[in-house]
Formats: sequence, C-alpha cells, structure tokens
Amino acid sequence: MNAPQIVARTGRDRATRAAIRLSALLLGAGTLHLVAPAPFDSIVPRALPGEPRLWTHASGVAELAVGTALAVPRTRRIGGLAAAALFVAVFPANVAMAAQWWRRPLPYRAVALGRLPLQVPLVTEALKVARTAR
Repeated sequence: MNAPQIVARTGRDRATRAAIRLSALLLGAGTLHLVAPAPFDSIVPRALPGEPRLWTHASGVAELAVGTALAVPRTRRIGGLAAAALFVAVFPANVAMAAQWWRRPLPYRAVALGRLPLQVPLVTEALKVARTAR
C-alpha cells in the first residue's frame, strides 16, 4: 500500500468514526426528545407557532432520522448535510435555553452557555462527514 492510499484510508476511517459519534449523539438526543420531552418543551422558542411539544417531538424524529442516515454508509453523505442543517436549526433553542437559565446556579449556566459554541464543531464535523462519505 502506498502513502496516498494510507492517507486516504486514515481519512475515511476518521470520517467513519466521526459519523458514528454524531449518529450516537443524535440517536440519543432524539430518543430523549420522545421519552422525556418536558425539558425540551421549555426551551422551544416562543416565536414558533403551535404547542412546544409538537416541536419537541418533531425535532426528536428529525434527530432519529439524521442519526440513522449517518450510521448507514450508503446515506452518510446526505446524513452529514442533514446533521449540519439540524445543528444550525436547533441553535435558537440553545439560545433560548441560555437566556432562561441565566439566573440559575453556575453549573446550569455553564451547561446552557457551553452548548452555544459547541454547535460550531458539530456543524463542521457533520460537513466533514458529508464531504468524505463515499
């Protein structure tokens, strides 16, 4: 095996591991949205029409679908693109959470504020997965 093949294989292996990590994150979050929706209902931006539970369930189903797409090599490219879009789409809920938790004790504020910059590496990792998927 020559050097370019080793580099290509290593890059694909890294992308596969990233896809599986993102898949696990989304499958876990999607499951939580459906089995324990109350905490998620509270951070649905008020500007969205309808009941918060509808948005909680819809985002949970979306997370399950995208997580599944990332786990399957054949759908990994579209899964990566969908994951990037989903991470951008849920950012307003993370901002709402940070605003709501601003007066809570420090550990809660730290979690709420920490979620905001976390979206950047999630989006970039999802786009890398999409770019390197076969």
